Amino acid sequence: MTKRHELEHHQRSLSEIREIMNSMKTLAYLETRKLDRFLKSQRDVVSDIEIAAADFLDFYPETLPKSASGDRIYLLIGSERGFCGNFNQKLQRHLEPSLADLPEGKATVIAVGRKLYSLLEDYPCPVIPVAGATVGEEIGDTLNLIVRELTAQRQRSVVAFYALYHGSDNAIVAHQLLPPFQHLLYHQQEEPHEPVLHLVPRKFLLEMSYHYLFV
Repeated sequence: MTKRHELEHHQRSLSEIREIMNSMKTLAYLETRKLDRFLKSQRDVVSDIEIAAADFLDFYPETLPKSASGDRIYLLIGSERGFCGNFNQKLQRHLEPSLADLPEGKATVIAVGRKLYSLLEDYPCPVIPVAGATVGEEIGDTLNLIVRELTAQRQRSVVAFYALYHGSDNAIVAHQLLPPFQHLLYHQQEEPHEPVLHLVPRKFLLEMSYHYLFV
C-alpha cells in the first residue's frame, strides 16, 4: 500500500510539473508573437538607415572612423532565466576566441541576463551584469541599463563595440556597432548623384549613427 501511495504522489507531482511547463510554454509563445511584430518593424528601420548610410559613404567615406587597436566592449544578450538549453553556453563559446586575441585588460564584457552572467563572472576581464528582460514591456528598462553602463565607459579609449546574440536561425551573430557601418564601405555604388545634406557630413554621420545604435 505504501508503494502505491508513493506512485500516486509521484504521478500527481508529474502532472503538476506538466501543467506548469504548459503554462510557461503558453507565456513564451505569447511573448514571441509580440516580439515578432516589434522585430519586423525594427528590421525595416535598420534596413532603411543602412541604405541611406551606404549612399552617404559612397561620397563621404573619409567621415567614418578607421578601425584601430584599443579597448573593446562586447555586449552579450543572454537569458535572465533557465529552461533554455545551451543558449548561454553558445554565446560563451563564441566570445572566448575574441578575448584570446586581445591583450590583457583590453576587453570589457556587458552580460545581459542573470544566467549568462553566472557563466562569465569569473572571467579574467571585467564582466558587467545587466538584468535582462523577461517580458516585452521590460525591454526599455534593459536598454536604459545598457546605455548607463556604456556611458560609464566613456573615459576609456574604447575603439570598438560589438554585440553578440542569437540570430533568427539560432546561429550566433557578432555585429560591430561602433565604429558603425564598417560593412558598408565596400559595397557596390548604386546612387550616381551626391546626396543633398542639410548638415555638415561629420554631423550627419553622428546623427545617423545615434539612430542606428538605438533603433
